[in-house]
Amino acid sequence: MFSQQYKIPNYYEFEREGKFGKVNYKGQIVIPAIYDSFGQDENGYFPAQLNGKYGVIDKNNKVIVPFKYDYVDHMKNDLVRVQLNEKYGWINLKNKVVIPIIYDSITLLNDGTFIASKNEKTGLIDKNGKVIIDFKYSTFGIGDAIQEIGYSENKIVFEKDGKSGFLDRQQKEIIAPKFDGAYSFHNNYAIAIVDKLYGIIDQSGKFVVDPTFTNIYYYKGFYETEKNKKKGYLNSDLKEILPTEYYEVEDFSEGLAVVEKDKKFGLINQNGEFIIPLIYDGAHECTEGLIAVLKNGYWGFVDPTNKTIIDFKFTGNVWPFKNGVAYYNKRGFSSMGKYNDEIVGLIDKKGEIILAPKYKEIGYLKNDGCLIAQKDGKDYLINLKGEEIFQLKDTELVPIMDSLN
Repeated sequence: MFSQQYKIPNYYEFEREGKFGKVNYKGQIVIPAIYDSFGQDENGYFPAQLNGKYGVIDKNNKVIVPFKYDYVDHMKNDLVRVQLNEKYGWINLKNKVVIPIIYDSITLLNDGTFIASKNEKTGLIDKNGKVIIDFKYSTFGIGDAIQEIGYSENKIVFEKDGKSGFLDRQQKEIIAPKFDGAYSFHNNYAIAIVDKLYGIIDQSGKFVVDPTFTNIYYYKGFYETEKNKKKGYLNSDLKEILPTEYYEVEDFSEGLAVVEKDKKFGLINQNGEFIIPLIYDGAHECTEGLIAVLKNGYWGFVDPTNKTIIDFKFTGNVWPFKNGVAYYNKRGFSSMGKYNDEIVGLIDKKGEIILAPKYKEIGYLKNDGCLIAQKDGKDYLINLKGEEIFQLKDTELVPIMDSLN
């Protein structure tokens, strides 16, 4: 299964007497605690709620979009999705309406177009509000897939009468709606579903990989296949580089992927060749040139040649390196000597513990060492000395190994 990646925020929410504000990663207050709630910020702009209405402020607490909307729930490319009188549209940061506030729902796609719905039908409009696909379809794409992609290789997935097909930019049905589901094209191929089985089609809609799999995922040039609860890999040319006979296969990281078979773990390269054999009891993805592996009950780190870099001395679990540090978690003990919840700390590339395991969770590591930690049911901004800089509002922590700067 492919891991989700996250962007590390530059600002963090805190609460004072039932109101909310923002601090930066140094613990400095940039927005006072006067707001009822915040949405997801972008480029130093914050959707916020004040006295029951929604608007947008900047990092200096200046009002950019006045507090007059029923809801402001999303920002993208310096545009703001707003709700007024149960209808949605988009405005810019000058409070000018870009897309009229007349739709039942509307989402900005990565290609700059908008998928919109009204009167229980879905269409596509451009940045000027011009209709480019008529409002006559049930939906586009599968689930959230369309929300990010939109058109791919000049084709877009549509659904009509419960079946999926593909339109071109002239609204021509270039592949008839005959599939139970379909995903966007990548490198001339697309995943399609028939009778709950997955295959891969070409640009004519013909299956070039028969629909015999219970699942197929596409990620960065590779197809993860699944059949009979076993997994494998195809490359972008649809060549099988790893047969579908492994219990687990992970996404490629630094050109390597973790695979598991018969409760043993190893790593393959992008040709499907084992560069680390199936000899370990556990393994995590390769990051910063190091791979966490488990042997005889202890975790250590090896390099891509399987040379030991950090000795096998850690119990519990360790996780991939990010910004020169890695999670180290172990079971905590109660006063009666029994196991309770796991606790988390950090180690460096010398294998030394730089933050003792005492936190429930850690995330959002910044390059200069500031991070978020959860302890005793509260979230704190701390440094690598374990010093608490600022107490925050309850935070949905993004683990260090999943976050991006």
